[in-house]
Amino acid sequence: MAELTKNGRRAVYLRLYTRDWRADPPLRMCSYAARGLWIDILTLMFESNCQGFLLVEGKPPTHKQLAALLGSSEGELKKLLGELAKANIYSTTGTNVPTDVAALIPEGVPDGVMFSRRMLRDKAKADKDRNNGASGGNPSLNPTNIQVDIPPDNPGVNPQVKAHSQSHSHNQFPKEIGSSESPRPVAAREGLEGPTRDAVVSLLANARQAHPREQRGIP
Repeated sequence: MAELTKNGRRAVYLRLYTRDWRADPPLRMCSYAARGLWIDILTLMFESNCQGFLLVEGKPPTHKQLAALLGSSEGELKKLLGELAKANIYSTTGTNVPTDVAALIPEGVPDGVMFSRRMLRDKAKADKDRNNGASGGNPSLNPTNIQVDIPPDNPGVNPQVKAHSQSHSHNQFPKEIGSSESPRPVAAREGLEGPTRDAVVSLLANARQAHPREQRGIP
């Protein structure tokens, strides 16, 4: 149940969220001495062969043993532990704990063992992240599971200009007579001569007089 690295060695550093430590209201209501005792206990819990639980070589230490281990008197230790317990800083196995935390307590841990709820949750998250990383990452973020709707013909930011179709019918007339984008008149395009050409030119001249440029919105 020890926390080991890939090389088979126990983790050697504790991730401490300093702002959380200073901003935890129940902990801040405890005395300076009680907070100092708690941080020492956290280091023992982290180095335990069952991380997060106050076990020394797999066994819970007595108050006398813990006092000797931390350099305190047994009486002072009991007083400070009582202060931490009153503020609900730690939990003990065999008592009522949050459901998610209860699921993280390994089998075989005896009742009455102190443990840190935060450390158990952090370890469970780290184990999950490590397992996801070993299997290729978080399954919910796997690229094969992400669906992106892409239009079948996406022009992009700078779409390519398409050439205008050259298949205009010779019988197609402009929307407005005299437009600069209009095809040439049929008479001029087909080279009509004589009376027929004069009649067409006269028709176009009459049309321009009936629809001056100002009325057709041409500047």
